[in-house]
Amino acid sequence: MWGKSEQILTSEAEQICRKIIGSNPNIRSASMCSESGEILCSEHRNDETSLTTRMGGQAALIQATVRFFNRRIHDKNFGKTIYSLTLHEKVARISIPFKDNYVILISADKEANHSDMIMKDIYKITSKFD
Repeated sequence: MWGKSEQILTSEAEQICRKIIGSNPNIRSASMCSESGEILCSEHRNDETSLTTRMGGQAALIQATVRFFNRRIHDKNFGKTIYSLTLHEKVARISIPFKDNYVILISADKEANHSDMIMKDIYKITSKFD
């Protein structure tokens, strides 16, 4: 699941995010960010109305990235994060590590079966790029 630290091309990040969105109709958006907070791509379902402004969405991605990588301080005790799921009143937000220094951030309909979505749909895609 965690590969060597390497650079991801923007085109590769876009391809991964598009495949993730296409893998399950409950996925609203998929983005990839680097550990430094750079947003490599942000793809959205065609029929989806955003819950935030463009700037608000970018800020949310950067904040989620920082939170995700800050959790590494617990890796020694708990092991590496497999995924993180936050369920809000309107949407679910999922963070999944990719390679050593990237995170894939996904928003999904809150009613979805998130564990199945992650394990059966999303990991099937990300594992092909390890």
